[in-house]
Amino acid sequence: MVGRRYVDTGRLTVDELLRFMASSLMFLFESGGYRIVDSRARGTAGDALVVLESESLRLRLVRDRAEMSLDFQPNPPIDDDWIGVGVARRWLIDDRPGFDHLDESAVAFLREHLEDIEAGFARGAERGATLDQLRSVREERADELFGRPPG
Repeated sequence: MVGRRYVDTGRLTVDELLRFMASSLMFLFESGGYRIVDSRARGTAGDALVVLESESLRLRLVRDRAEMSLDFQPNPPIDDDWIGVGVARRWLIDDRPGFDHLDESAVAFLREHLEDIEAGFARGAERGATLDQLRSVREERADELFGRPPG
């Protein structure tokens, strides 16, 4: 087709996540010891992810269907399970957002409570207890949002 430009939307979405990190999450790189360990883009809807890693914690920034979210996982990972920022907020400060969106309040939470999150995910006996608590909080939140499944 003459005059029509095709744009690699996958590349643009990774760029969008990187720009967000540069504008809002530089504290992770400056003093938190984080580094980018993975990035991916897929499909034509603009879905993308970037994974950051420190010694004890992995952060996954996801752009899915034009929304950004933030998830946590211990480093090294125990399994493929990721914990959303909304669950972590409820666990640490009893804040009850019904979502895991990466927005200004999620960034403020992360900045203020990063050390607490890292301590909970650090290696040792506390890690298993933390993950059990977070999974329980996630189930409670799902029940509140969607109702308890029958049975």
